[in-house]
Parts: sequence; structure tokens; C-alpha cells
Amino acid sequence: MEAFQAYYLYKIKEESKMPVETRRECNRKIAISWAIDAMKTILGYEDIRNKIMKYYFPNIPNYDEMCTFDSFQQYEIPPFTDKYVEIIDYCKYLIENDNINGMVLMTASNIQNSAKDKYTHYQSFIINKDSKKVYAIDPASKQNGIGTYIASVTETVVLPVFRRYGYHCKYVTLTNAAQTNKQDVFCQTWTLIIMKEALEKIFNNELIEDDIIIDIPSPKPKINKYTILLDFFKKVLKNIPELSMELDMEYIKNMSLNKTNIEEYGSFEKIVNIDAKDLILSMTAEELMNYGI
Repeated sequence: MEAFQAYYLYKIKEESKMPVETRRECNRKIAISWAIDAMKTILGYEDIRNKIMKYYFPNIPNYDEMCTFDSFQQYEIPPFTDKYVEIIDYCKYLIENDNINGMVLMTASNIQNSAKDKYTHYQSFIINKDSKKVYAIDPASKQNGIGTYIASVTETVVLPVFRRYGYHCKYVTLTNAAQTNKQDVFCQTWTLIIMKEALEKIFNNELIEDDIIIDIPSPKPKINKYTILLDFFKKVLKNIPELSMELDMEYIKNMSLNKTNIEEYGSFEKIVNIDAKDLILSMTAEELMNYGI
């Protein structure tokens, strides 16, 4: 979701409460909505995602081969299918390259349907060349049917390639879907959390009949899942310096692009000068739940 969309939803939700709020409270809420939006954005970047996996697993194999594909297609030169080709070519490269062995991590988002399509849904993959297995991670997947989001890049692009080469493909099983409604737009974060948990089970030989089962709290109370998300934000921000720099740049960039809108409801100068890292580290799970649309 674009930053302006997140802020627009925030404005609608908070409009009725504005007259009775103090200016400081209002500034904090606006800053929180933008800091969360910036955090979601940077957790979709390939280099950031790779650094996070490296932090948790210093000896992660094939680090230089790990790849993330965003959703954005080019709509300038027909037939507009370069993202599909790019992902398929990468999968074939991994499969056919005899110099790559063992495990490789990959992430891909559903590919946009038009130039106006700004929605993303990230899915991740744990590929094991030695055993010819692929574990797909869809944070919206449900054990009893299709989830809130459809894992189209998994089903129509990634897994068909590996199946053609004889790979056994299955989903990581979630006890509950991590994303259960359209308000949860944290797919970038959930894929990282679930992938980390799945890798820990693989490295610790905790698979159950070749299945990876990850415990996700039930949708109610909602605060439990937002606590998991916020704890993850805080841990990676505290331990990976590059995240803080990217977060600050993204926060300031998006704030500056939407200065006029922000000035309608708060002090732009005060909000833009808030340290985004410190703000997230001071944030509560309730604030993330209320202003993280």
C-alpha cells in the first residue's frame, strides 16, 4: 500500500477525534502512521531482507543467490510480461546451475495487473536443491481454504517451474493465517518472521513427517499478532544498523512528498524531524494495531 493511501485511511479514522486531541498527541499519531509505512516498505527490499536473514543465520547458505522480486511490472513496452520472465529465468538459473547446492531463499510478490495496481502480497520460498524440495510461505494461507489474499505468484509462476523439473512442492503449514483481513498489510514482515521460524525448524531437524508447521496466534485477540510484529521490528532495528538508515530515508522521503496533506493535521516540521527508529522503539502494540494500516 502506498504511503499516501495509508495516511488517507489514517485521516479518515482519526478525523472525528481531532478536535479534542492535543497537538502533541496528534503529531505522534501521524508520525507513527508514517514510520510504520516506511518500515513496511524497507522490509520489502532485497538487501534488507537478506541482511535480516544473515543476522539470524550467520552461516546461511547461498547468501549471494538470495533474491526478492517486487510486484511492479513495466507498462511501457508490450507485452508487459518482463516480471514473469524475470522470476521464471531466476528459478531456472537456480535449478540448472550445478555450482549451486543446498538451500536457497527467495521471495516474490504477486505481480501487478495494471499500472494502477499498487497492492502487493509477498510470498517466500525455501528451495533445497539437494532434496529437490520447495517450501512455499504464504502468510495468508489457511488450512481449510483460500485466505484473504491469493498466492498467485506461487501458484502460477514459481511452483510450476520447479514442478516441471521434478521438485516436490508444498506450503509451510500455519496453525492460523497470519493475515486474516485486508487491514493487515504486513506481508513483507510476516514472510520474514515465518521464514525465520521455518529455517530454525529445518536446522534443528524439527520437521513433522516432512512438514513445517509454524504456530501463529489465533486472530482474536488481535493484539497478540501485533505484539509479534512489533517485537520483530524492534529486534531487527536494534541489531542491524543498515535498517535504521533506510528507515530514516524512507520516512523523510514519504513525509516530504506528502507535506501538504500532513500540514492539514499537524506540524510538518516537528513530525519530519522525529527519529523514526526511536519512534518505533517507543511504540506500543496498541499503537501499531491502531495506526498501522
